[in-house]
Amino acid sequence: MTTVKTALLLCGGNGSRLRPALAKSINKHLATVHNKPMVHYPLSTLAQMGVENVFITLTGHHNDPLLAEIGMGENWNINVCFVYPQRIAIYGPAASMMVAERWIKGSFVLMLGDSIYLQTPPMPDLVDPNLAYCWAMPFDLDWDDISKYAQVGFDKKTGKVNFLKRTNEILSEKPFIQTGAWIFPQSIFALIKEMLKQKEGELRISDLTAELVKKSRLVALPIPRKSFIDAGTWPAIRKVEEVLKP
Repeated sequence: MTTVKTALLLCGGNGSRLRPALAKSINKHLATVHNKPMVHYPLSTLAQMGVENVFITLTGHHNDPLLAEIGMGENWNINVCFVYPQRIAIYGPAASMMVAERWIKGSFVLMLGDSIYLQTPPMPDLVDPNLAYCWAMPFDLDWDDISKYAQVGFDKKTGKVNFLKRTNEILSEKPFIQTGAWIFPQSIFALIKEMLKQKEGELRISDLTAELVKKSRLVALPIPRKSFIDAGTWPAIRKVEEVLKP
């Protein structure tokens, strides 16, 4: 068993779901949500979870203002390092994780840059270095568009995930969704390399987690309903602003 003090934050998206209302010259992670740039939310969450070192992946699009906004992480009392994956548009977000392999040792948190947690997800005191974990949330239809998320089913005693599927249909009476953060073991990098050899086109995080479900190596960590949202769309941003307004 081991502790988790390192995170990889994916900030390489182009923000296509926010265009054209958000100007092309603005990095989507600087879009204002309530009263601060979007990127502040995942950084604050990681700091509150006890993470100390954060690697942030960037593409080549309008990075200077984002670099200036984040700095070296001093506003969150964390250490930040920026990394630049190559050809992310071809190989996909999961493949972009490989850029940090040389620096990450042991289990780590992976978080998507447009993830907003309205309550800090609990970090396990110790994790099994052979397993992956996902924070899963009960989903309410009035909260967001279900098609944005993979639905998950899991054993209520062990937490082992037994199905994971992204669809417009509700798959259970009380659906849970996979949220925008995971704890991955060091071995995830070997799995990514293996899957890249077998798969054509983009490799997504959902492809990784689906493979982990097949191997019975993904554990769900439940969090309260309406405590997370994928803020990559304007309706979701407005939902966050409704919740946070005085």
